[in-house]
Amino acid sequence: MRRARHDCIVVGAGPAGCASAMTLARWGRNVLLVHDGQGTNHVFEETILDGAFPRLSAMGLGRIIEEPEWQGTSEHAVIWGSDELRLREQPQGRHPGLKVNRKAFDERLRTEAIAAGAKEVEARVLSIQGTETPHIVTTAGVLSAQTIICCTGRRTTSRLLSMHEKTVGPLTVAMTALSPLNESDRDRTLIEAVRDGWFWRLPRGDGQLAITLFADLQTTRDGNRDTWNRACRDAISWPRNTTFLPTATTVFVPRLRAGPDGVFLAGDAASSADPLSSQGIEKALFSAEEAAYAANTALETTISKSDLNGHLQHHEHGLFELHKRQTAEWYRRETRFEDAPFWKTRQTATEVNDAPGPLPSLMVKTPNLSTAQILVRENCVLTPLDGYTSGTHAPIARIGPHGVSTLLELFEHPQTLQGAGALASKNPMHVAFRPSTLRSACRTLFEFGLIKDASAQQDAQ
Repeated sequence: MRRARHDCIVVGAGPAGCASAMTLARWGRNVLLVHDGQGTNHVFEETILDGAFPRLSAMGLGRIIEEPEWQGTSEHAVIWGSDELRLREQPQGRHPGLKVNRKAFDERLRTEAIAAGAKEVEARVLSIQGTETPHIVTTAGVLSAQTIICCTGRRTTSRLLSMHEKTVGPLTVAMTALSPLNESDRDRTLIEAVRDGWFWRLPRGDGQLAITLFADLQTTRDGNRDTWNRACRDAISWPRNTTFLPTATTVFVPRLRAGPDGVFLAGDAASSADPLSSQGIEKALFSAEEAAYAANTALETTISKSDLNGHLQHHEHGLFELHKRQTAEWYRRETRFEDAPFWKTRQTATEVNDAPGPLPSLMVKTPNLSTAQILVRENCVLTPLDGYTSGTHAPIARIGPHGVSTLLELFEHPQTLQGAGALASKNPMHVAFRPSTLRSACRTLFEFGLIKDASAQQDAQ
C-alpha cells in the first residue's frame, strides 16, 4: 500500500469537509480531501438563513450568496400554534435566504476547495487512526498526515473511528415525498405542526414540491406508512384527497461526539442538532472553519492536539446549545398537541432555563472573578488568552472582536449602560461601541455572571 504525507487530510466532501479543506488550502497548507464520491443521500433541498451571510462572506463564500441558483423563496409561511396559516413578515430589503440542492451545493463547495489548492482522492475510507502519526486506511492505500479532520457527517461510526458519543435528545425520522408543484407553492416555504410531528414543504428547482414529515423514530419504526398517512390527513396545508407516499427516509440523532486527540471532528461528525433548527449547513460550515484553525494551530505552534481537541469540543457544545435554545423556543410555541408522544418528548428534552430579564439599570464588575487560559482566533491560528469566569459558566475571553478584559474595565465602578458607553468613547484604550453593540456585549457579560446588578450596592451607599 502506498503512503503519502500531507499537512492535513480532510475526510468527507460535504459542506464541513469542503470548507475545512478550502480554508487550509487558502492558508497555503498541503491538503488532501478524501471522499467516496457518493455524495449526500438527501432528496430535498435545504436552506441557509440570511443571518449567516456575514460569516459566510468572511469565509470567502460571498459569491455564493448572490448566485441566482441558490436564492430562496420570498414567502415563508407557518401553521404553528394555531390552525391559521400565517406569513412571516419579511422586513423591507431583507434577503430571503438561500435554498440549496445539497448535491449541487456540495459540488460547488468542492470546486472552491480544489480551486484554492486542495488535492482530492476518491476512495472509501476503512478506518481513521489518531495515533502519533495520524493516518487513514482507504481502498486507495494508507494515507498519512500531520493532522486529520474527520467530516464524515452522520455516517461516522465507531467502526470508522474510536470516539465517545453522547446522545442528548429524541431521534427523529424524516420521510420525504415529491409532489407536483402548485402555483401557490412556487415561491413559498411552509412548515406545519401536526399531531405526529411537523411538515416542511419546499419548492424544488425541477418543478416538484418536496414534502418532508419529521416524526418520532421510536413511534414510527413499526408503521411509518400509518404515521405518514395519519399526518397527511391532519395537515391543513393541502387537500384531503391528496395521495402520495414517501420515497426516502433519513434519521436525525441530536448528539455530541469526541474523537481521539490526533483527529479533529467537524460538522455532523462532531455534533448534530434537532432538524427543527433549520441551520444544519451553516453549523457545519462554522464548525469546519474552527477545525481548520485547530489543524493550522497544531502545525504552527506547540499547543497540544489534546488541548486543541478540548477547545473544539467546547466550541461544538456552544453551537449545540445555541441550536437547542432556538429549537426549544419553537417547540414551546406549539400547545395544541401537548398530549401527543412526539410533542411530549421534545418539549421535555429541550427544556431550557427561562431567558434572563432586562439588563439592570446599574451594573458593576462581579468581584473575585477567576481567570483561565482559553484559545481564541488570532490571524490563522488559535492563541491562548486569559478568559474570565464567575464559576457558573465556562470562561470567555472575547465577545465578538472585543476582549472581555477591556469590557470589564468599563464596570470597575457602578455604571449605567449609557455611562459605560460614554466612558468607552472618551478612553483611547477602549473601543468606541455603538449603543446596540455595547448592549449586546453587556447582555453576554450579565448572562455569564461577569457583571451584576449594582442597584442594591448603590442604595446601601
